[in-house]
Amino acid sequence: TRATPAPRGARRALRRRFEVTARVRDLNNLGRTLDAAVAAGGNTLNGVTFGLQNPDAALNDARRSAMTEARARAALYASASGLSIHRIISISEGGGYTPPMPMPMMARAMDMAEGAPTPVAPGEVRTQVQVNVVFELR
Repeated sequence: TRATPAPRGARRALRRRFEVTARVRDLNNLGRTLDAAVAAGGNTLNGVTFGLQNPDAALNDARRSAMTEARARAALYASASGLSIHRIISISEGGGYTPPMPMPMMARAMDMAEGAPTPVAPGEVRTQVQVNVVFELR
């Protein structure tokens, strides 16, 4: 919770802000969870993010694929120049796991009156790794 004092010269006031983070593993219940938060008095939704429970396995798969692609490209360039790959000089990594920002759709008043949960557009989670590899060609 954070307290924000009123500006100088204004009447003294105190505004309270409570932030709650909820983890929803069953995406079929996400709309209902959002609705319950609003029904419980929440009036500001700072956003919904999707993510992987354990991104390490997906990141490691991306790293393996990136290295396979780097080696294949190095082999292509070596072959095209009449050389061969001798060794790797350096490897550096960039990128990583970035959860997407979903696009919740506002429910129509009619749907809300019927008790339909807030719809949430489906999306995908992307895991991406950029690997820079320096090969020595001979």
